[in-house]
Amino acid sequence: MMRSLLLLCWVALGMTLIGSTVYAQDEPQDDELLKEGRLSLKFEPFRIAVLRRGRVTGTADLQITLQLRNNNEYEELKAKLPQLRSDMVSALSSLSRRRWLISRPIDPDIVSRYLKPYVDRRVGAGRLDIYVLKALIDPA
Repeated sequence: MMRSLLLLCWVALGMTLIGSTVYAQDEPQDDELLKEGRLSLKFEPFRIAVLRRGRVTGTADLQITLQLRNNNEYEELKAKLPQLRSDMVSALSSLSRRRWLISRPIDPDIVSRYLKPYVDRRVGAGRLDIYVLKALIDPA
């Protein structure tokens, strides 16, 4: 009896360790998503309220990185980060009211395409690429 209980605990522990190892390997690294050799501007995570009929139904957490196409423009674009963040918060708030539901995942490609005109207006067209590294919705 004691031997079977010990064996069961040993198997459960082994399965837990194997499961967590596989999960950690499946998760993409931020550096792998960005192109090598280009500088990037990383934002603090965005936390946007998801609203339906004027009520908060959840929150969306997004991690967004802008990657420069020309590394020589880094200092100029870094100075514009506060304005870019403000524009992006406005755009994401608008997008959350129109498209996001707590029952569906956020499509990072839609977020990138939606933010593109706001970023291009602030810094000029074609100077940055937008990458959404994380997009999660948490119900309230």
